[in-house]
Amino acid sequence: HGTIIHGKPPANYYLPQQILQHLSLKPQILTLSKVSAQKWTNWAETAHCTPQRIVYPSTEDEIIQVLRTVKSEGGNVRVVGSGHSPADIACTNKTMINLKNYSSILSIDNTTLEVKCQAGTTIDTLNNVLQDNGMALANLGSISEQTISGAIATGTHGSGYNSGVIATTILELDLITASGEVIQCSRDHHQDIFLAALCSLGALGVVSTVTIQCVPAFFLKAKSQSMTLSDFLSDYDNLAKAEEFVRYHWYPHTNDGVYWKARSAPASLVKDKTTYDKLIAMKDKFIGHYTFEFLLWVSTRFESIIPTVNRKYYKMKKKDYSEEGISFELFNFDCLFKQYVTEWSVPIENTVQAARAIEKLIQDLGINAHFPIEFRFTDADDIYLSPSYGGKRCWIGIIMYRPYGKDVPKVKEYFDAFMEEMHQIDGRPHWAKFHPWNYDDCDRSYPKWRAFCEIRDRLDPDKLFWNDYMEKIFNR
Repeated sequence: HGTIIHGKPPANYYLPQQILQHLSLKPQILTLSKVSAQKWTNWAETAHCTPQRIVYPSTEDEIIQVLRTVKSEGGNVRVVGSGHSPADIACTNKTMINLKNYSSILSIDNTTLEVKCQAGTTIDTLNNVLQDNGMALANLGSISEQTISGAIATGTHGSGYNSGVIATTILELDLITASGEVIQCSRDHHQDIFLAALCSLGALGVVSTVTIQCVPAFFLKAKSQSMTLSDFLSDYDNLAKAEEFVRYHWYPHTNDGVYWKARSAPASLVKDKTTYDKLIAMKDKFIGHYTFEFLLWVSTRFESIIPTVNRKYYKMKKKDYSEEGISFELFNFDCLFKQYVTEWSVPIENTVQAARAIEKLIQDLGINAHFPIEFRFTDADDIYLSPSYGGKRCWIGIIMYRPYGKDVPKVKEYFDAFMEEMHQIDGRPHWAKFHPWNYDDCDRSYPKWRAFCEIRDRLDPDKLFWNDYMEKIFNR
């Protein structure tokens, strides 16, 4: 209860071995000398850069040292987490700060259900540490490999009619500004900076630590069922709030899809997986990953096979079933292999219009679209740059895989058309995914955009945290 971990945990503090490896237990010497340029690429290999140097600080003081040194050189800094953003938001040809060595759990309070951690802590680490302490994160996205700071900085979200983006669970954070000042902010202290920093795009400074409001550990009882796109759209509002957590996957070139819903349940009500369940999972992995990737590779030469592939895979997919398990194991799912992806949130009342627009552009442009097209939902919030600011939203994500790292035809044409359609119906892009927005687009969509820019100008007047992505959206 309230245990503090600074560098090395106390002898009476238990953490599983797989978690200890994530903690910064050994003192490290930070070297700031410039080295030969080294290439960095994200997980999907859709963004890459060659920073002058990549540094791996393990303490807050070392982060401050990096910022002051780079500022004195007149350079720029970008912070990178796990590299799971498909976009170039973290790219720089100057100094890159990698937070993988700044990833300790600082305190866990089992009474208030709060955890404080360093910014480089991955959500996967949090899931396991919290589970061991009878706690959990309230909601998750599709994967848990991201750092907690990267997830909140870009508006990462799960899906639930009454669930906010992940950043809504943050109670307090420490922000290191361009001057090296550390600002502790919350809804009670520096509220304006706090509401800006909860989705900062890395534009305000380096988030050092975060304190997260957790919930008691819980299991999920989930049900998956086949549902046509027409049936989903005809009752989407009721379906979106039918359970605590929902999502819908549509298979383009068909009217078919899969509706998934889940509710929390105590552990005592959850059954262990049977041998049959495990065998089915192995079969789905083989067909859904290896065979699918090979067929997508074939489609780079014979793209007209995609509608048939979508139809066949829908028929083969296990659709109507129930599953039970630890919350984070069911929230997360296999995102398969490297991919291009963009996702936009639209006002929930525009869900049908958005879906029909996507259906029409696929047909009109002759796009051989990959599955799934995903629909998720979030509650309104007041975070300045959250795509859910001011109202409930439906998030719609489209995907085009890169089988064996090979690009498929018409990705740009498809994405450009999709993004234009979403833009026309008051959509907002996921900050970590592909989008074309500039300053004027953001200003029209976000009521707090200029307030955010004022805070950015005040905290970083010399544009220390600048890169091409920042130039695109903040250049007036």
